[in-house]
Amino acid sequence: SMPGHRVPTRSTSLSDQPLAINLINTRTRHRGLVFDHLSDPRGAQLWIRAAGSSLRQIDQSGATALQSLRALRRTRYSITHLAEVQTGQRRPSAETQICIAYLNQHRSPARFHLAGEQLAIGSGSTPFEEFRQACIDSATAVFAAPERLALRKCPSDQCLHYFVPYIEARVWCSPACGNRTRVARQGNSPHAASR
Repeated sequence: SMPGHRVPTRSTSLSDQPLAINLINTRTRHRGLVFDHLSDPRGAQLWIRAAGSSLRQIDQSGATALQSLRALRRTRYSITHLAEVQTGQRRPSAETQICIAYLNQHRSPARFHLAGEQLAIGSGSTPFEEFRQACIDSATAVFAAPERLALRKCPSDQCLHYFVPYIEARVWCSPACGNRTRVARQGNSPHAASR
């Protein structure tokens, strides 16, 4: 983020959303500027913690951390692209096929196993890759949801976020986003001009 600008984190306000939705919502608009919570390895680590992951620290060298960041951002891009197609924001294209292929290539089945006396589920990969896998698995569930839980794009022109409407009447990604849009509409109404 820019010096002197405090950007509120949206990940906590969207904690009721599936992991894949929280991932694509890491790009946010604040006061007209777009901020990316995955702009650097430190930001990614903070977001991963805020997303509720058991990953406390991704102990990686600088090069590996950058590689993981690129992988997470590519995963976000692919899921976002498919979200745009599913919600009618974009038409399917050759890029859609590339995104599908990328996610399919990086989707490995989780396996049940015992860790000591505890049941565990994982792909046997690194903790970071298991987290990224959880994001892809979450996207699979979101895109396969029944119509009443179909993914939606927030209707606010200023908002970049998506959400799953657990309450059928839900229109906005958050109450704050709905309030901002209603206030802006009131300010542009004929009644506001005559005051």
